[in-house]
Amino acid sequence: MSLNGIDISSHQTGIDLAKVPCDFVICKATEGVGYVNPDCGRAYAQGQKLGKKLGVYHFATGKSSGAKEAGFFLQNIRGYVGEALLALDWEGNAVEKGIGYALEFLETVFGETDVRPLIYMNSHTAKSYDWKPVTEKNYGLWLAQYKSMEKVYGYADAMQPEEGSQGNFPLVALYQYTSQGRLPGYEGDLDLNVAYMDAEAWEQYAAKGQPGGKEPEPEAGAESGKDQPVQYRYQVGQHVVFSTCYVSSTAPISQAIPADRMAKNHGVITRIYPGTPNPYLLDQGLCFVNDGDIRGFYQEKEYYTIQPGDTLSGIAEKFHTTVGKLQEWNAIPNADQIYAGKTIRVR
Repeated sequence: MSLNGIDISSHQTGIDLAKVPCDFVICKATEGVGYVNPDCGRAYAQGQKLGKKLGVYHFATGKSSGAKEAGFFLQNIRGYVGEALLALDWEGNAVEKGIGYALEFLETVFGETDVRPLIYMNSHTAKSYDWKPVTEKNYGLWLAQYKSMEKVYGYADAMQPEEGSQGNFPLVALYQYTSQGRLPGYEGDLDLNVAYMDAEAWEQYAAKGQPGGKEPEPEAGAESGKDQPVQYRYQVGQHVVFSTCYVSSTAPISQAIPADRMAKNHGVITRIYPGTPNPYLLDQGLCFVNDGDIRGFYQEKEYYTIQPGDTLSGIAEKFHTTVGKLQEWNAIPNADQIYAGKTIRVR
């Protein structure tokens, strides 16, 4: 299941959310260290009254520091914390300030609110920088990528970003696929988005006590890996390999994310959430998995027997490595010459 929604700024001042179909609305709240969207409070209150899922974002200017911009954002959205998904809009001149500026904003907001914000950026920015310092802290991605500049009438429910467009982010939480959207009840252009989650998962992203939002309390002893109930096959601290995973502990099977869409297909179990479909949290926020997703324990070295039709590049992609590494580990001089039946090291 997914949610369809819009993000708005002062350009949409006065928009009547009662007339515009949307599961969620994300309002621009602030910009830099001095601008407050005068229509944010009104639009937010209307969305709240209508039962919409809510979010607020800050547009970074890059003219001061990440911490100062975060402080200004927090001054103006305190009343929304715990209910609204929070996000940093990272585009324009701010991008030139580098990842450290963005990370300082994200860390400041998280430290003050216990809510982990998303970061919004376009595909070019996602692919042009090494976002590992951000992904390691488990900040999610709101990706903008437009496949055309044509008008889009209504939501495109099955819209997906192009493969690899998120750079080294493990997954895309929200996808903005047009700025030329048209919906009933509003005459102008709108940014249209799809959120790859259900309403409960949205609430988890917005809630305090993340990663990934508010989860049920872990089992007693889950932090240390001791005294865990026998019904859990795996323990905290175990390093496992998975074939599919989820953005929340309660996400349905229809929202399973294939491992090949993630930055890696393995992680350490860091918490267990009882009574949920996907109880194992990996790497403090990489994703959630269940027993059926786990394919075994991660080994420092792994081997694979080449099958007819295999290519070295295909094997590299399957095991999240590179052709160069496979050649180095297995003394393969020509990447175009491999032989079915031969066993090679793939990790």
